[in-house]
Amino acid sequence: MRHHFIPLLIGFLMSSVVHAQMTNVYVDDQFSLSRIYAGFNSTTLFPTDSIASYADVNFRIGIKSSLKLSDQLIFKTWGAIQISKNQPVAGYNSFELMLKPTAKFSWHVGLIATPTTVLRPNPTTWESQVETHAQSTIIPGRPGTKVAYVFSSNAMLTYGYFNHGKHWAHHLNITIQDWRVAGYRLANGEYFTALRFNREWFENTTTYSSKEKLSTSVFVNVRSGWSFLIDTQYMFEQEEVAFLQTGIRKYIRASAVHLGGFFGLTYDWKAEMVIGQLFIHLS
Repeated sequence: MRHHFIPLLIGFLMSSVVHAQMTNVYVDDQFSLSRIYAGFNSTTLFPTDSIASYADVNFRIGIKSSLKLSDQLIFKTWGAIQISKNQPVAGYNSFELMLKPTAKFSWHVGLIATPTTVLRPNPTTWESQVETHAQSTIIPGRPGTKVAYVFSSNAMLTYGYFNHGKHWAHHLNITIQDWRVAGYRLANGEYFTALRFNREWFENTTTYSSKEKLSTSVFVNVRSGWSFLIDTQYMFEQEEVAFLQTGIRKYIRASAVHLGGFFGLTYDWKAEMVIGQLFIHLS
């Protein structure tokens, strides 16, 4: 039965989303199914020192929803599963209770995105399935709690206290217009900071940890539908570049059939490989 469950689930989600919208799928007075996600990513790697090729294919589906007990008390949850050719099946999930006594103030508790995690794409979005190396250095959700205060439509402050296994950590996030700055400090003194800047033509994610790792990824829209990217990591202790990829993407959108995605061509300067990529997701 298990062998037939996943194909049946994939078929159900595909047919459901193609005939509906990707977001705001179903909403009533209490229950909201705000997002159904499905994406297919195919990557082919060509080493420059031999006539060979390697392939990686993965498929991800996900759902995001909420249950509104009152205007002030809301349960929120999402879950996603990714099936890959070269890796074990991966699962991502979150479940939280949100208390919102006023329009500006909210309190969250559960297995949730930390104030630092929110700089990383949510796993039920297409950006997460093809996230950069720099984005992947940001931690996933953790058990804990956070409070948020909204000063205006483009300014917010969030503080959280989360469990990192052996240690607890204080998290802080400051959001002002297109800027997000966040970070945490563990009880043992280790720390991590992240910055995200996003505008229509330019996007940057930069992270730095007390382990002396600096990572950054940059997307620049060079023309309509075309984007240049650079994704790198520098190790200060070793005084070397540990990761470096540059490439270009051609984004595609087929609104009539609710599909989006891109063709990508990237060069990995450390592994000396040319990487061809096709990514398609429901939108």
